[in-house]
Parts: sequence; structure tokens; C-alpha cells
Amino acid sequence: MPSTTLPSEGDEFRIRCDAPDAELTLRARPVRVRFTGDCTVRAGARETADGITLELPSLALKAELPDAGGAEDGGTIEVRLKDTEAKSIGHLRASSSQFDMLLVADIVATVRQPGGTIELGSAQPMRLWAHLDHFPPRGEHCRLGAPVDLVVPDSPEATVVQLQDLPLKVETASG
Repeated sequence: MPSTTLPSEGDEFRIRCDAPDAELTLRARPVRVRFTGDCTVRAGARETADGITLELPSLALKAELPDAGGAEDGGTIEVRLKDTEAKSIGHLRASSSQFDMLLVADIVATVRQPGGTIELGSAQPMRLWAHLDHFPPRGEHCRLGAPVDLVVPDSPEATVVQLQDLPLKVETASG
């Protein structure tokens, strides 16, 4: 049976992230990409006897965009925390056989394509949740709680990218 011992306050974990089949729309066009990167999760204060708060001090994901040869094809998309000084929140709860994890973060994205670069912000916070057998995770998956719209900051009604599905395989990075 997996151990469900909660980490101690201040414990920090670097976690590799891989989403080989992420779904997004880019300028209303459906696209499948592979996001890779990492994040850091830090254990916070105990909330209850079976739960603690979590902080997400860093998050960096990058994907290559498919290239069909046009000015709005190819390139990369990078997703990161909106402000490295801001506290992203979350919690981790232990049950008898697993952990329930939720991370909530404001994110930004940079889309670089042959036709130019655009900086985007999230219209709503990204919510990642997971049911984990282990914490820190060992090759388990977390998912978006809901799609995330990435918009032009001066025109929040203009969604350029929507992250629809981000099935992240997460595992503790060694070293």
C-alpha cells in the first residue's frame, strides 16, 4: 500500500512535466502539441489533520507548434507563471491510499511564430488537479480543471490560445 505521509512545511520538490498529447486552439484552429518542462512545488502550512497548503514558485512549459509553412504556423508556445513573486496556491490532502492535489496559478504565455511574437495572459487562473498514489509524484498524471483562455492583455475579449486539455505526466526530477 502506498504511503500517504504528508511532506513537511518548507519541503520543496522539482517536478518534471510532460504532456505528449495536449490540446489547444490557436487563433480558433485546433492544435495538438507536446508540452515539456518543469515546476517547483513547495509544501506550506498544515490546513487540517489530513491536508497542507502548496505553493507553486515556478512553472515553465514549452511546446513546438506544427508548421504548415504560413506566417501563423510553426514556432513555439511557452507557458509560465504570471509573476514569480506572486503566490500560486493549492492544497494536498491525504486519504488512506492516495493524495488529492490542486494547484491554482495565474499564467502567461509567449507565442513565437515566423510572423511575430505575442505575449498573452490568462483570463482566469489555471487549475491543475490530480489523484496521486505518491507525493511527490512518480510518473502520475494531473489535468486541467477547466479550459484556460490566454488573451491579449489589452483586449481580454480576444482569446488567442485556449488550453483545452493538458494531461501532464508529473514525476519528481532527480538531482
